[in-house]
Amino acid sequence: MKTLTLAAIGGGVLATILSFSFTAKADNHIFYGIQMEQFEYRSGDEDENLFVWDGDAFVGTDELKLRWQGEGERDLKNDLYENFENRLVLQTPISDFFDAKAGIRLDTPSTTDRWYGTVGIMGLAPQWFEVDADLFVSETGDGSARLDVEYEGLLTNRLILTPSLELNAAFSEDRE
Repeated sequence: MKTLTLAAIGGGVLATILSFSFTAKADNHIFYGIQMEQFEYRSGDEDENLFVWDGDAFVGTDELKLRWQGEGERDLKNDLYENFENRLVLQTPISDFFDAKAGIRLDTPSTTDRWYGTVGIMGLAPQWFEVDADLFVSETGDGSARLDVEYEGLLTNRLILTPSLELNAAFSEDRE
């Protein structure tokens, strides 16, 4: 029931966003793509063998995209997930450089699954900073936020330095 409530809240927020930004065009083309920022194997001390990924895929028009975002770590030695996060969001432009998004998030840690409703914005801020900000509300009503900022600095034409900063904030204590 709580998951249904989260879906209803996310749907209401998305309907509000779409009512402000969606305009029908005669020649909307469907685009699709996939991007992996991390896709790696990590081997460390104490026989630690991890497979780590962070990526997203999308399909849709310029006006409305369905986007899946996933990231996680899998312990290959013990055959279990260290963490596993999936987000399924609808995304629509709200300005020339920013998109609004709303949807659901599912975390699959080693304990019970956790469902969240999510709203956020992503885009290109002045000085070419890529910004991704999200608010999450869990099925128990706990809130949290995430801010991810990246910058691509060209050292040469082929060598690019990409520093990134990710901040996570919880608005209440985790009871699990």
